[in-house]
Amino acid sequence: MNLRQTIETEYENLEQKVQTPLQVHSENENVLFQLFKNFHSNVQNESTNSLLMQSPFRTQPNNLKKKISQIDYNASDIFQLCYTLRTLENKKELEYTAGFFLTLLISEHYKKTKQVEPYLLVTEELPLMYELCSDLQGENVEIIGSAGKRLGAKIQKGNIHVQGSVLNNCGQEMSGGKITVDNCAGDYCGYEMIDGEIIIKKSAGNYAGKEMSGGYIRIEGSAGDYAGEKMGNSIYFRQDFFHKKNYGGTIVICGNSGMFAGYGMRHGLLVLKGYTRHNLGRNMEGGTIIVETISEKDPRINMGNCAMGGKMILYYDHQTAIISFGLENDKKIISRKKIGIEEK
Repeated sequence: MNLRQTIETEYENLEQKVQTPLQVHSENENVLFQLFKNFHSNVQNESTNSLLMQSPFRTQPNNLKKKISQIDYNASDIFQLCYTLRTLENKKELEYTAGFFLTLLISEHYKKTKQVEPYLLVTEELPLMYELCSDLQGENVEIIGSAGKRLGAKIQKGNIHVQGSVLNNCGQEMSGGKITVDNCAGDYCGYEMIDGEIIIKKSAGNYAGKEMSGGYIRIEGSAGDYAGEKMGNSIYFRQDFFHKKNYGGTIVICGNSGMFAGYGMRHGLLVLKGYTRHNLGRNMEGGTIIVETISEKDPRINMGNCAMGGKMILYYDHQTAIISFGLENDKKIISRKKIGIEEK
């Protein structure tokens, strides 16, 4: 049975149960649900103005982990708990607590079982959960719906597939694994990313790949302003990345990009397949920017202002411009065949 058939089967099994408010579906799920309600209540009591930002749960989750480890639950119980959460009143208050709790359930279960099959989470009709699937160690997660800020932050291994959209800071500081988003992503996608892969099937917001030191980001739609800003900026504080061939990472934007793309980048590769706007590569110190669609008559392009290093490769209709910045600024117009690029 493939993943799609599994999801459809789970939907059919739970369709009737969801219609009864506050009805739990198994003994283990009942225990998990009661534990979540206690945890959620304690967090609200600790910090009502800035929910979870200064809560003990952020820095001392060991007590909650211990309680979860004592419960004999499975992946199906986690999936069913998503439906039980949909029956609660004031679902908006679940924005921070539910994401952390579900992630902790997945993490603790994976430590025991090393499950290969993906964990299924349903986020439809729930608030956009904060830090969902953060800090994973190898789990595979399928999210039916959308997710909130910091999806997959600091993950090291595993795969996360989101069938909807995500908010800001998707994949922040991730050091491995893969995140796939079927819809759109917010700002700061891949912020301070160390390694791994992020695929956005539609558009992304501003600051995609800001200060990333490694990894690969592919945006199949358009991207906002400041894409690739300060790529490789944090490498100087991480000596272990100098042995990597592609330190700084790679960003590929298949659609159009906004202004200030590649601003202040030091390392890495930024590929812009669509049109871009002004101040391309401003203040760049290194790395390479490739622009595959550009017009010589486009007045908006203002390239390399205050650049101290790096290189741009610009694909015009019948020729390619290679611009190097540094002590000896150099601009060469050559045919594509000379650098192994086929004519369009």
